[in-house]
Amino acid sequence: MHRSHQLNDADVAAADVVVCLAAEHVAYMRRTHPEAAAKTVTLRRLVRDLPPATGATFGERLASLGLSEVELDPAEDVEDPAGGDLPVFRTRAREIHELIDLLVPELGDGEARDEEIA
Repeated sequence: MHRSHQLNDADVAAADVVVCLAAEHVAYMRRTHPEAAAKTVTLRRLVRDLPPATGATFGERLASLGLSEVELDPAEDVEDPAGGDLPVFRTRAREIHELIDLLVPELGDGEARDEEIA
């Protein structure tokens, strides 16, 4: 059974990428886990900027983004629904789902993955 827990050093070390929903979360990671700055990114930036899989590994593609040096942009945030009503939460969930739908095909090696995702 999965249980949530506070992010720890082992989680960060084991991660290929740390995906955040807001620029402030990336800033937090840069402060508390500077060794992970090159693999910490907002979901929106990852969807927008990850180069296509043209023979490069995911790690190489991620490294090409220069994430530890990139200027953080609050326009990349997925708005926090805290304090909102159910429609606000549903809107944010739909937004995250749509971003993930765009990202998943880009995570592979460029081959069709529909059969793996279905």
